[in-house]
Amino acid sequence: QPRSRGLGDVYKRQEYPNQNSMEYRQQPVSYHLETLPFIEHITQNQSGTVVIGCNDYVGRLCYGIVFAYENVEAAIACALNSEQSVFRVQGYSPITGVEFVNETTLVMGEYNGGMHLYSTRSEMRPKDDGTYCLFMVGSRREHHGMLHCLEVMKKGRQHIVSADSHGCIKDWDMGNGDLMSTNTWRIAHSD
Repeated sequence: QPRSRGLGDVYKRQEYPNQNSMEYRQQPVSYHLETLPFIEHITQNQSGTVVIGCNDYVGRLCYGIVFAYENVEAAIACALNSEQSVFRVQGYSPITGVEFVNETTLVMGEYNGGMHLYSTRSEMRPKDDGTYCLFMVGSRREHHGMLHCLEVMKKGRQHIVSADSHGCIKDWDMGNGDLMSTNTWRIAHSD
């Protein structure tokens, strides 16, 4: 008499329909805050803090992580070891741009069209030892396509310009300390 198959046996079957993908989707995704294989973005502020954006395109889900080090020498000495970074942030999708707005503010763009503004140090939340105090100031996802470029305007450093894969260009204002889209030009570029 054949024994009844349990739920675990259903996922191991090779005949049609193959349900191995159902088991794969039910397994939790484990993100590791470690240096990922594709280092794509590096920026530095006036005080020397280096921020590195790296992505993973080969895993189950593509995502990115941003790491920061006190200076270039510290990043090299640590061999980009994520455990020795001064702060790190995980993105929800691959990182497409990282730029310092000023000494304590960092903007990060993502593949899914999201833009995030982070403060790395705060006068409101000071730390006695002078270490970093990372927190999100603002987050918007107004681009419909992949965010391709992100640039902080040098004069005044209160405006960010971003462009996506659908030909949209956006002007962002940070004058009030938040991330606000002030101008949008649709079909502004062809490629």
